[in-house]
Amino acid sequence: MIHTGEEKKVNAASYNANVSFYEKKFRQTFEEYSQPDLERFLSELKGSRVLDAGCGPGIYLEFFREKGLDALGIDLSDAFLARCAEKGLNVRKMDMENPLLYPYSFDGIWCMSLVHTPRERISALAKTWAKLLKPNGLLFISAKKGSGEGYEPSETGDNTKRWFTYFEEGELEKYFSPYFDVLHSYTRTLGTREWVVYFFRVKSGALKTMFRNF
Repeated sequence: MIHTGEEKKVNAASYNANVSFYEKKFRQTFEEYSQPDLERFLSELKGSRVLDAGCGPGIYLEFFREKGLDALGIDLSDAFLARCAEKGLNVRKMDMENPLLYPYSFDGIWCMSLVHTPRERISALAKTWAKLLKPNGLLFISAKKGSGEGYEPSETGDNTKRWFTYFEEGELEKYFSPYFDVLHSYTRTLGTREWVVYFFRVKSGALKTMFRNF
């Protein structure tokens, strides 16, 4: 199945209509589940320039700012970006699959929820993110564990929906291994669902190859 990107508009519409609901939910995740991942991210990060890919209402951007990092958030939800602006956070409206950002710009990329990108575009996403990272750049990803992909009704009780892609344990390595080495990988339970978690380090040889053809 070929996806045209319509799911991006559908997802953004759901978040725009329910920004307060999702901000509360994401903050609960941050407070109850994310601290070990954030501590490991900081310990592995070599530098201070971080991209929050799919930053939502800016909860993780606030954390990075408190830690003294130079963090940029990107998202496609206007409501989320407005909430970030209210907090004085550095954000831009961009598609994390095709961000208009300079190569070698970031020491780390944080993606708390790689859940909305169709599977057929994950390989291209991995290459895009590798190009954004400096040598020794760090990538954090968490994604819902499972199989399949498609639209699901939003949990807000309205008539909106969101696209979800699920990944089996070890599956994401297949897409990211041409450009990244695995530092850590594990599963964790968030609420009632298992998630797969990865810390990757960009491969120096892969960067040289990519930029010869860039």
